[in-house]
Amino acid sequence: AVYEIFFLKVPHYVISDFVGLVKAKKEKGFVNFLLREMIRQTDGDIANLDMPKSAIKSMSLKYSFPVDFTVELSKEFNKKKAEEIFSILSKETPSVFIPNKFHSEMPAIKAKEVLPDVFEVDNGEEYILQNQKGSILMFEKTSYFPVMLLNPKENEEILDITAAPGNKSFMIYNLMNGNINLT
Repeated sequence: AVYEIFFLKVPHYVISDFVGLVKAKKEKGFVNFLLREMIRQTDGDIANLDMPKSAIKSMSLKYSFPVDFTVELSKEFNKKKAEEIFSILSKETPSVFIPNKFHSEMPAIKAKEVLPDVFEVDNGEEYILQNQKGSILMFEKTSYFPVMLLNPKENEEILDITAAPGNKSFMIYNLMNGNINLT
């Protein structure tokens, strides 16, 4: 109901329809009150909703991540980097690829670099063919974040206990030019 009222801009009189979906009479009154109060306090515009004063709580609410996770990510990096990560994770991400540095045939594909050594897919058929040949590895952009967060260094020893099907292991190995002990 909140989504339809604030984002799809359905007329406010449909609140009765939403309330009608609630089974218990006591809960109907609560839902009716809540929806009408939200509209009253915001003049029907979600942009008028008061956000929490705390930057962490506001970021948590904005990107729909738990507060404790937002706190920990902000400690690990900083608030600006945490917000950048949340922003990317909240968007629909395009497929991307990394070239396989160990394949005998490097593809001659022109593509936009979106992260270091990570390129955006813009013509699916050619990329699918190269992926099948093993000259590139295609994946969703968000799949690269664990590798970025790990920030591996050459000659490190890394135990990947989530290595199925092994894309992140391959990303790490490829990123370090094979100069890593990956188990």
